[in-house]
Amino acid sequence: MLKLDYTVLNRIQDDVSKDIYTARIAYNNGDLDAMEKIIETVRFGGRELIQFMKSNSENLYIFGAGILGNEFLQTWKGIYSFHGVIDNDDKKWGNVVGEGIPVIGLQDIEVAKREQAAIVIVNKFSHREIKEQLLQSGFSDEHIFNFAEHYLRLNQIQYFDLEILDKNKREKFVDCGALDGKTSMYMYEIYKENLEKIWLFEPDMQSARKCRENLKSMPSEKYEIIEKAVYSTATQLCFDSTGNGMASIDQNGNTVIDTVSLDEVIGEGSPSFIKMDIEGAELEALKGAEKIIRKYKPTLAVCVYHKPEDMVTIPELLLKYNPAYRFYLRHYSLTMNETVLYALQ
Repeated sequence: MLKLDYTVLNRIQDDVSKDIYTARIAYNNGDLDAMEKIIETVRFGGRELIQFMKSNSENLYIFGAGILGNEFLQTWKGIYSFHGVIDNDDKKWGNVVGEGIPVIGLQDIEVAKREQAAIVIVNKFSHREIKEQLLQSGFSDEHIFNFAEHYLRLNQIQYFDLEILDKNKREKFVDCGALDGKTSMYMYEIYKENLEKIWLFEPDMQSARKCRENLKSMPSEKYEIIEKAVYSTATQLCFDSTGNGMASIDQNGNTVIDTVSLDEVIGEGSPSFIKMDIEGAELEALKGAEKIIRKYKPTLAVCVYHKPEDMVTIPELLLKYNPAYRFYLRHYSLTMNETVLYALQ
């Protein structure tokens, strides 16, 4: 059972952050309803999604049986019931997900029931086409919620929307868990001439390749891609290489990767802003950045949703390294994922 740390709570600077902190602790302790309190704080689509599902609770469907659809289902299946997960891929029809929820095609929903069916679109690649398909198939516009549209918008502002962040400050940015490099691209677009350097750490070969491709338009002297994982020490660890955001350190992984500590690799580079989204390795990676944190006191944007205990252990560790840190929390998804802890001097 996780407990509120009142030392941490007293360092949290605003009511939104305090609401997320207490609700996240409650959710991690098994209170599924607490997720609604977190989602209501989301800047784009949070309250609208809650209202949509409450108003249409008897007629809910999800459109999209991929990774994002499963993430959405895992978040909400304990609170709301879903009649099915719709997908245009006929190879998925007949499968069962989320403890008995069938994967179906649009043809499986009777024409007479389509006007009342409430569809949450979670396919981020074809959400506009899917909405048009639904409208042409007799579904009501007022009963369609475009989750994917909000997802993509939130993805662009994650790590950078906190009002107190100084966009005119000179920055050296560290992107831990760079994935496809888009977070670093957003950083460059926001800070432009105020951005001195970006270090991107990405151990997944497929993702590192995407980074190189996506960053071609950025001046080469502005960034460095390091194909290693950040950790507490330099070592080798088993890694599950997936080529997407699910890649992670895993003792049953399909490959072996090199790890490094930030202190060893860029400690003399005086980084000023560190972002971490590394699938549960955040605590270990922060241990490997102790010298940087103590000396340079960088702004931190750290994901604290991968492990339940991260909401407690990560801010406690940061206050140990720098007792002057002030904390903020923001949530950037309409699912259980993407809770970010900001630490500012």
